[in-house]
Amino acid sequence: MPNSTFALVKFASLGNDPVIAWLDGLEFWNEKVEKRCQEANNHLPLDLEVLFQEEFDLPLVSADTIKLLRKLLGDSNGIELRKIGYTSTSWRDPGTCTGKLNNLHLIRVQDGNLLKPLPIAFDPRVQFLLGLRVSPLP
Repeated sequence: MPNSTFALVKFASLGNDPVIAWLDGLEFWNEKVEKRCQEANNHLPLDLEVLFQEEFDLPLVSADTIKLLRKLLGDSNGIELRKIGYTSTSWRDPGTCTGKLNNLHLIRVQDGNLLKPLPIAFDPRVQFLLGLRVSPLP
């Protein structure tokens, strides 16, 4: 069995943690992952962290995607789609930075024209898994 002791991402509770709900929504969380996290004292084992990053092509490496996400995290009003060159449908294209963030369940579009981050995008543990932080601690 892989070493479950070295891990950085800690869950408050395996029954009620927003990061677990996010991982579940991405269809990464399952009984095997939960069991491994229990064994690791509510931490995400390093090998599972690496598996998650490989499965979702992380860490984010596109400068445009990183810049957009950082801008969204710093702007409570959101960003108009047309100002960044997207329409109410083109922003979902998985080949674009907005599509990548959408596939990771990190953004939404309000009223068909305003791009906003979802609350989970503010979690430092999620930002760590995305490669935006060097530590999952706030």
